[in-house]
Amino acid sequence: MKLYFVKDNKRIKYYNRYGQVVTKQGKIINPEQTASDKVIPGQNITKVYKDNKVVTRFKNTNLPPPPPKANFPEVKKGTISNIPPPTPKVKKGDYSNIPPPPPPMSAIELVSKYPNATYYFNNEKISHKKVLGLVKNQKGLSVLTQEKDGKKIIKFTSKDYVKKGLIKVKNQALYYINKNGKTEYFDRWGNKVNKEGKALSFKKIKKERTHIISTNNERNRLDKLFAFPKGTDVTYYLDEKPITKKEMAEYYTSDIKTMDAVKDKNGKKKILMTSI
Repeated sequence: MKLYFVKDNKRIKYYNRYGQVVTKQGKIINPEQTASDKVIPGQNITKVYKDNKVVTRFKNTNLPPPPPKANFPEVKKGTISNIPPPTPKVKKGDYSNIPPPPPPMSAIELVSKYPNATYYFNNEKISHKKVLGLVKNQKGLSVLTQEKDGKKIIKFTSKDYVKKGLIKVKNQALYYINKNGKTEYFDRWGNKVNKEGKALSFKKIKKERTHIISTNNERNRLDKLFAFPKGTDVTYYLDEKPITKKEMAEYYTSDIKTMDAVKDKNGKKKILMTSI
């Protein structure tokens, strides 16, 4: 047992870890926790440390005074007061004369009110004149308003807008597609994953070499490389992005670094390629 002691005029006082006065052998003399201003005259000691560990602690008497009691005005029954009444509460099912909040501005009202704002439509910067025509002819637009350096920024997004891109999650790049408010994520191999990068339905399998035409000519066009049976449902990806057969005609086998085939639980195939 470690004890803390104070020597004063040849008199020694011992304290245990709880700030109680004890004998040299650790037997409790006074069970009350010693006040922090009573340990050493003229000092206020709340804790004593040794090797960055608390050896003992005392009752802290150096606390700020409590805040003054709130002085609320009192109104006696039958007297007139200028204190405003509390906000009325309306219970479910009751009728109220509290006016409803004003309706939000329509898209055309918002654009008309802020002619000098910076406008974006489906993530593309457009002029005030062009956005006026767009909001007149389109319904179901979502809007986001922001302010930067004192200037208003207004962004409109249509229902059918598809947002694509790459994000970094836990040191891995994920490709995402956002359509109609729903976001899907894919890893570098085209596997469908959640937003944390955890695989969902696709799993990596061996290359299906029976469906890949072998060739000695490294300059063969990429779209001529595959020969799947008619009616086979296949999706192609290059560097984590979907690519059509027509777009593949611009690439050659010598441009490809890796190639893998995956399939989901329904047997749908995906060809995943990375470029050099």
